[in-house]
Amino acid sequence: AEVLSGAADKASDPEAKVELSFRAAAVYRDNLRAPERAFRAYERVLAVRPTDERAASELVPLYESDEKWGRLPPLYEVLLGHAKDDGARRALLQKLVLTTGDRLQDRSTAFSWARKVYDLEPAREGALAALEAVARSAGKWSELVEILRARLAKGEPSAAEARTLKLAIAEISARELGSVDEAVATYRSLYEADESDDVGS
Repeated sequence: AEVLSGAADKASDPEAKVELSFRAAAVYRDNLRAPERAFRAYERVLAVRPTDERAASELVPLYESDEKWGRLPPLYEVLLGHAKDDGARRALLQKLVLTTGDRLQDRSTAFSWARKVYDLEPAREGALAALEAVARSAGKWSELVEILRARLAKGEPSAAEARTLKLAIAEISARELGSVDEAVATYRSLYEADESDDVGS
């Protein structure tokens, strides 16, 4: 493995460097049973191919195990670019929210990722609550209201979802933004849509 790693370091041809790096990593992982020693080989691959899915997917569990949180977001983004379905995208986006927000204390970036989670499937149960929780930690109430208004403007929400969104806008406007007039106007629109809905109680 050391010989292969040394050869990879010295290789001038990018493809040769990648091939030798993967071979060195395989020896560490499979023959020496020391996957934690393979990370430099995978890093070498990504230096040549920044969007290599195989190298990123091998590095993620190594960095997670070592709690190298600062190095993980770029890898999650690489994998996000290769994700085949919304389920895989959501899982990676949620890792980005958790890592940037909780591990790295970058609440603003976490909110940006949380918005992408919400945009994947806004009507999914718990989607709004999850976005609101990140908005609370980041203090992004105005941005959250804008997102909810944009969702309403698309005309896609069901009547029940539209009511939930309007309630959220009214409550955030009154409680977090001090916009009482806006809150009252939103509550009024709810009454007009369904006079039997006692939203003000």
